[in-house]
Amino acid sequence: MNWRVKKELNSEDTIQILTRPLQELSLTASAAQCSALARYAELVLEWNPKVNITGAKDVQTFVAGPLFDALTLLRVLEPCHRFVDIGSGGGLPAIPLCIFHPEIDVTMVEPRGKRVQFLQMALTTLQLNATVLHTQDRELSIPEFDGASAQAVFPPKKWLLRGKKLVRAGGAIYALSSEPVTDIMCPGGVSLETQQIFHRNETARYAARLRKTT
Repeated sequence: MNWRVKKELNSEDTIQILTRPLQELSLTASAAQCSALARYAELVLEWNPKVNITGAKDVQTFVAGPLFDALTLLRVLEPCHRFVDIGSGGGLPAIPLCIFHPEIDVTMVEPRGKRVQFLQMALTTLQLNATVLHTQDRELSIPEFDGASAQAVFPPKKWLLRGKKLVRAGGAIYALSSEPVTDIMCPGGVSLETQQIFHRNETARYAARLRKTT
């Protein structure tokens, strides 16, 4: 993905930038969803100097990198009711998930106060419904979620161990990573169900869904 860098962008520019990754991921978005996603990207860059949300310095880099990775979740997502995102940071992949699937009850878990403030502001600005918890995943002792994700927080093997504790039996653990998930990474009671590979900037990205069987 190579975009011509613009010094100043408006919302229409951002929506145009979003077109290519959506097409490459074969994702269909309504005008309202595109607008919300564009506004979210702009909020991240506006708040980034004081909250340190992302290493991206402009909208193009953010969309082509972290946001692209977050959107790969939608390609392996199954219908569910309750979903938890661990280490939500600036809202990836939770906020795009809320935009595309408002029917899902999403909980965002984030230990850093400034990022919690950003998440709450972003949800209010974008008129999205989700719960933000100022805590860590280890404080969530009851495995009550149908699905769980953590983007750029843990290596896959470590995340699968932690994710297993969060979902109910039969629930799904989602791994978004630069390396593929293999059967040897899976802890007991977790099996790899599906995995897709995507490419951005000639780099492989993987999105996997694993099933907690016991």
